Amino acid sequence: MSAEEEVKQRASKWLVTGVVILAILVIGQYAAMYLPAYVGTPPKPFSLFNSILWSSLFFVFLWKLLRMKKLYGLVVGVAVGTASFFGASFMAGFSSLAIAESTSQFGPESEWVQAELNEQYMKGINKNQCMYKTVAFLKECDSDNCLKTMAGVSGDCVFYATGSTSDFCKSYDANFINAYCLSNKLSYRACKVIEIGKTTLCK
Repeated sequence: MSAEEEVKQRASKWLVTGVVILAILVIGQYAAMYLPAYVGTPPKPFSLFNSILWSSLFFVFLWKLLRMKKLYGLVVGVAVGTASFFGASFMAGFSSLAIAESTSQFGPESEWVQAELNEQYMKGINKNQCMYKTVAFLKECDSDNCLKTMAGVSGDCVFYATGSTSDFCKSYDANFINAYCLSNKLSYRACKVIEIGKTTLCK
């Protein structure tokens, strides 16, 4: 094997290694956008830059490995990265609508059950759903132990659940205090849990 062929072979190995590493980074970036989007959380604006960056590098390296023009790889990378970001944004919006529809149909009347009292379940619902389920449970809850338990469950759920804390807190009075306490749909003691929940969750 000549020296020139040996150099080419080494360069090819480095290119293959680079393509594999970049493929892993691209998959990781897409996962970071699409997994939260699946439960209604849109990707951060900075994710657009990351998506374009890693996608572009991947396709540039891949095109070079295939002995095609790197400029075409760059164009493809920018297009794929941009499309992936907006695809994740669209999925987040669609998921949010689906969750909201589920809440409107089942949330306000669906109280907590034992199988739902875990981190995995709580990460799959939004913050308003957490409180709607707590409200439903509080309708039949009056003992000190029950009220304390619901306060803890609500805090844990809101912490893990999807959605903007700012938006959740802005609509807290209208959704929970006005709707259930001022209208006397909950007992005085249950409403104290709801009111304390606002000061604790919306610091």
